[in-house]
Amino acid sequence: MENLINNIFRISLLFLLFASCSKKEFVRPTIELELLSNDVQLNLNSTELASATVNVKQGNSGYTVESSDETIVTASNADVAITVTAVSEGTATVTVTDSKGKTATVDVTVVVSAPTSPTFSWNGQTVVFDKAGGYGITILPDKIALTNIIDEQRQYVLSWSGGLGGGDKTDATLTLINVGSEPQITELSILKVLKSEDPNYYIVFSDGTKGGELYFETE
Repeated sequence: MENLINNIFRISLLFLLFASCSKKEFVRPTIELELLSNDVQLNLNSTELASATVNVKQGNSGYTVESSDETIVTASNADVAITVTAVSEGTATVTVTDSKGKTATVDVTVVVSAPTSPTFSWNGQTVVFDKAGGYGITILPDKIALTNIIDEQRQYVLSWSGGLGGGDKTDATLTLINVGSEPQITELSILKVLKSEDPNYYIVFSDGTKGGELYFETE
């Protein structure tokens, strides 16, 4: 009888242990957050090079992103794909955080490859200015004119709203004036002042199909 009772006790104990184990849920271990790249260089001269995507290599899902300076770089994400976009020249750090509070960072450098001498180009044509026999330049806060009345009898007028400070501008147009002809006005979809550190100014612009650039110095 005593052996029977002991056997029943052992069986009951095993049943309780099994039941307890069966209710225990599997807990996924927390892993470190890791990105495929931790350094990115962007170039504001080109739309294609002004943004980049960095993917999460491993992490705990639920990702959020934050830029240390949104005047230089902005950041967004669609799940594991982190997109960084250049705003202005400089450096910033993008921090990625997952659902477990693990973080990883991307160091972003934004550069502008500006010309080293006065340059104006539009639709494949280059204009020489600020030199003997070339075009003269007139600079106003929201308008710049390049004029050659003697030889070519032509003037280019680049105008916009928003002054000469860095960043995207609105209401931009490029007007080509030939003596004896009607002005040709091109509405620009993009005009951005990439450098605005006196005495160096660098402007890029486009109508969506044709592009141009203007670099000038005020000294």
